[in-house]
Amino acid sequence: MENNHRTALIKSFDKGQDKDKHFWAQMQKVFAAFHKQHRTTLKAFGKGQGKDKHFQSQIRRVFAAFYKQPKTMLMVSVETGILRANVCRYVAELQKQNRISIVRKGICPISKHRAGFYTTNPELFPSIVEPSNTVSHETCTCI
Repeated sequence: MENNHRTALIKSFDKGQDKDKHFWAQMQKVFAAFHKQHRTTLKAFGKGQGKDKHFQSQIRRVFAAFYKQPKTMLMVSVETGILRANVCRYVAELQKQNRISIVRKGICPISKHRAGFYTTNPELFPSIVEPSNTVSHETCTCI
């Protein structure tokens, strides 16, 4: 079943039926990087590609969920049915690749606690660079 879903996604991408090509280009980059890292890790532990395909499917679904609109990890976990621990792991992996960013911090509508709202959509990434706390020597009035 997983293979059929992947084939359908590839066919729709190849035929250009998907309107958001940027999204699918990003997905393929994430998939390639994630696949490369986890393929070698799983082979080192003697586990074939059985689990690898499961992780590939999950990271794609997590990436897609964060792409639609900014969400917390718990919101994505509930929406996709993927364990929150796995979502957290995939977010860390995507952060290493600079493919996900925190848009804002706020109250999660599910847990009612403070949480970060993440997005994988580059158009929504914050463009504000945080000011540094260092003082320039030119403006320093010491000695």
